[in-house]
Amino acid sequence: MNIGLYLRCDDNLDTDVVLDSSPNSNHATMHATIEGEDPPDNYEDTSFNHDADTAVGTGALTLLDIFIDAADTLIQIPDAASNRMGVGDCSLSFRIKGSRNKIANNDRVFYKGTDFDIYVGLQEPTRFAVRFGISDDYFSIDYADVFAATDAVWHHVVVTREAATSKIRMYLDAVLQTDITSGLTYVTGTISDISYSGADIFVGAKNAGFENKPSIVIDDILLVDTVLTATQVGYLFDSRSDIIAMASETQPVPVISSVTDNNDGSITLAVTGDDTIQLYYRLLGASAWTTGESRSGDGDIVHTGLTLNKWYELYCVSVGDYHTSAPTAIEKIFIDNGEYNDIETAIYSVLTGDDSVNALVAARVYPQVMDEGAVLPAIVYHHLNTGREWVLDGPVNLTEPRFQVNCFAATYYQARDLANKVRLVLNGYSGTANGVKIWGIEIENEGDLLFESASATGLRRYGKRVDIRIHFRESQE
Repeated sequence: MNIGLYLRCDDNLDTDVVLDSSPNSNHATMHATIEGEDPPDNYEDTSFNHDADTAVGTGALTLLDIFIDAADTLIQIPDAASNRMGVGDCSLSFRIKGSRNKIANNDRVFYKGTDFDIYVGLQEPTRFAVRFGISDDYFSIDYADVFAATDAVWHHVVVTREAATSKIRMYLDAVLQTDITSGLTYVTGTISDISYSGADIFVGAKNAGFENKPSIVIDDILLVDTVLTATQVGYLFDSRSDIIAMASETQPVPVISSVTDNNDGSITLAVTGDDTIQLYYRLLGASAWTTGESRSGDGDIVHTGLTLNKWYELYCVSVGDYHTSAPTAIEKIFIDNGEYNDIETAIYSVLTGDDSVNALVAARVYPQVMDEGAVLPAIVYHHLNTGREWVLDGPVNLTEPRFQVNCFAATYYQARDLANKVRLVLNGYSGTANGVKIWGIEIENEGDLLFESASATGLRRYGKRVDIRIHFRESQE
């Protein structure tokens, strides 16, 4: 995502210039009056934190208020390559408030050339409308939804343009709107680029001559070269910028330097960074992430309430920093109960912790008997026998148990694929699993599992077996 323009009107409290907080520095060249307006209720100081010395929402830009001289009521942003979005996707986001009794016909909020503008009133002051190179078609909503009759109320507006489908959409306070004319949540037409012969961008008028001036207060004008998703729009409405990656201000993702299983369903994470760090976690193979504990300043993150004998995935982010929605630096950990460090739970840990096996069966790995109604594919393992070593003084606790790992699926191909993945993860494995030190695992045999009839669920079940021998030293307790 590239940011073509980001005007945060409380960045500069003089009356000469409004700074562009994006990496492009397309600073406005004409006057704008900054007032100490009350920020929207959902503003937080952690949002859009470009300037560490300035709290978000400390000021806003008043355009053509009746108490202000007209010469100080316009922002003019010079044309630049960064705000010519070409023929691709783009989105425009801003905060706005105003009173309907101060609005005239065809007043402009945002204007760049003859084919891109946002009107406060269209022909008559009853609509809030936007045009992206669409000759006579506008996306319009009732302007009364945006502007109060007397007291001004802050609203968040996002307009998106999807080039591939020629669709324009509008969000008001994170809610997708319906076009007044068509009754649809979009309008279509011939979409032009936002180039328009190098025309400057005007906020609050059609041109430098102060034509079509609205009476509004505006803040946080953001222009990006992508179609913001509903989730991203919601984050912007909530004054959260952590889903929007600011090109030159992306902070390093916090590194989890260590994860300790406390053997009671809790974990302790040591994380780099001294700002506010937020933990996200999920069961291995699950689709959704869950918000965990957080910490501010130095110290570890301790999270409780995890399910014993399950694998989890973890990652952390810095709250207030800019990062993408896709998690990075993911860690894995098996949550052990700390009591039964036996070879059976070790096998379970090895199988469920392998990404290729987990992608097929998730946590559907069972001892002896498959759960009733279990979804296929699944794995069932059972203990065949154990050989132990002896010397003259007695047992040396070196054991060689043999297990049969059965791989079940709805088709023979799926059963064979699962068995191959099980073989690859087990054959030659050595290491510590669930507190058990395994010297080595060897594959002894493989073969089909035969069934004469369909399962109790009415679905035919196919199976492959993988016979293994494990070398490890068992506990003497």
